[in-house]
Amino acid sequence: MSIEVSETLEIRRNKAAVSFSRNDLELRAVTTLLARLNTLDPQEKYDDGPYDDMKFLERFQLRHLTAISSLLARDGEIVACIPKSTSRGVEILITPTVSASVSSASDNLAYPKLAIKLISNEKEAAAVGVEGIDDVCNFVLDSWNLGFEEHARTVAKLLNDCIQIGAKSSGAWKTLSYYCVIQSSPKLAKYCDSKYLDILLNALQDRRLESETVMEIPAMTSNDRSYMKVMLRKLRFVGLPRYSVLEGLLADSPSTSCQVTPVMLIAIRGVFGRLMNEICKAAGKVASMREAPSQPSATVFSKSANKLWHLLRYLEYWTSYSNFFRWFIAEYLEKDIERLSAGKNPGSGGLDREIINLETPCRIMGKGNSAVSKPVLEVQRWLRLVVSNIHSACMFFKSHSLGMTVGTNQKIRFKLLQMSPPSTNIQDWRDVVRDLFPADEERKRVVELLEGKGFTADWKFTGGVHCTAVLWCLRTLDSSDVNSVCISAVFGDLY
Repeated sequence: MSIEVSETLEIRRNKAAVSFSRNDLELRAVTTLLARLNTLDPQEKYDDGPYDDMKFLERFQLRHLTAISSLLARDGEIVACIPKSTSRGVEILITPTVSASVSSASDNLAYPKLAIKLISNEKEAAAVGVEGIDDVCNFVLDSWNLGFEEHARTVAKLLNDCIQIGAKSSGAWKTLSYYCVIQSSPKLAKYCDSKYLDILLNALQDRRLESETVMEIPAMTSNDRSYMKVMLRKLRFVGLPRYSVLEGLLADSPSTSCQVTPVMLIAIRGVFGRLMNEICKAAGKVASMREAPSQPSATVFSKSANKLWHLLRYLEYWTSYSNFFRWFIAEYLEKDIERLSAGKNPGSGGLDREIINLETPCRIMGKGNSAVSKPVLEVQRWLRLVVSNIHSACMFFKSHSLGMTVGTNQKIRFKLLQMSPPSTNIQDWRDVVRDLFPADEERKRVVELLEGKGFTADWKFTGGVHCTAVLWCLRTLDSSDVNSVCISAVFGDLY
């Protein structure tokens, strides 16, 4: 949906923009209106057209930028980022929308205007005490309540480690993913409180041997068999029964593929059902520790986080790389998922939109994706959302500076756009509409439209400006003919 904003007399006469502090409440209101309207437009949810028109390198870059946003966003946070190519290499400007209810005391600094801070120089990186995966839990315990700036500095350091090490070691991306899984565990626990988990678990519980005998079942590759073997061994520690029908699948040489039988499919349902249950239990346990008033013991915390990370790694393989698993979800469970999806509502507010934001530029792999039904596609996207921290970190293994500086190992310079601290103060949206639309008839039409979208007089503000709108505004102003004096007064020396 789009609303054309008329140019008011005040805007036409304004020779220099007023200070950031005076406009802060209006900025919050406008960007939050944009966020709310973006959420309420269902017809745009599955629009992948612009992505289809991109060149390969552009798609590659966009997927990596999406991955960075995913790695940075913890519970109650939404992160936007925008790249810029400079003589010193690639710079990425990031800014968060942080809910006032979850913001850290270190985030509540008063910025007189928008300001940019470099968070990825050598001094900043040296202050992050994480050199390998064994350091992560102690670092989290020693830095229990990290503000967003400190968290972003840590992610920037670990991500640059991935780029610098490249193909020499897989340890860097594992460290990055392990850290982000721990920090985002409260958000992961909320993902598990979702209609998609209920739908998937109920679909997996139906173990009738019906049309499997006439279905064309794809073979499990050697990688599939290796992951299944390790996963079965781990899940037996939490009570998974032995499935004798799977022994033939695992007994032979794991270097070859193996055909799956209809009887095996019933056992595989049980295996994946137990995996999903254990992931959600582990996520809830780690999340409860992160949200508890007192810190847990290092031993208990490390053991729980390690279990969650390994379980997510298993699921990430199946959802991202296994053709057998895509067939298993999209075709074998298709009718069950469609039947169980009817009338279901999400368990967490805003989860559907977050799935779309993550997966629109990173579409599910596999042939015949256009033929996948909407309920199945939503479950697939939800699974990818659950493993997003693992998958996003893995994308930087053997990656060179997002592909923007091909053939080099230059580190990325991360800059944080500091904004006003999160709070619940906001300009009344009706006053904002009155300023934007001076004509009575036009203003009345806009107010009626917004009221029809669910905006009311007691509409509450979540606490932070809409990060994507702010960065897009900067990008638009940078390439526009708008008076440079106005840009400088509002945004300072950002570009």
